[in-house]
Amino acid sequence: MAQDHQAGKLGKAQVGGVDLHISQWQCNSETREFDSTNTGTDGYETAGHGTSKMSGTMRAVWDANTAAGLPPLIDRETILTNVRLYIGDPANSVFHLLPIVLVLSVNSTSEVHGAVSWEVSWRSSGPFTPAQ
Repeated sequence: MAQDHQAGKLGKAQVGGVDLHISQWQCNSETREFDSTNTGTDGYETAGHGTSKMSGTMRAVWDANTAAGLPPLIDRETILTNVRLYIGDPANSVFHLLPIVLVLSVNSTSEVHGAVSWEVSWRSSGPFTPAQ
């Protein structure tokens, strides 16, 4: 399995139409190999690239002082959408784009009249676009 590890400090996501700001993240990009050895490969093993996924952790923040309404409910079965994990300055528009992210585990904290934050373990679901 080929793996690539990256980390960053900024990102965006949505849950139920509510915008979340990602204050830090790390991810692993992984591609599985598949064995394509057969009788026509003259005794040599051959392989190809198989399925790919991204997984990692992120810290998402919803600030009661700047956002309208109530904070979203995020639990271990939440689906985040339109996730952008920025590489460096967001103005450079270099980011991983994950249309669907499954939340696997979550730890939340809340301050009185302040920000609500979540530490989330996640994995991609379906196609994604790695940063170019």
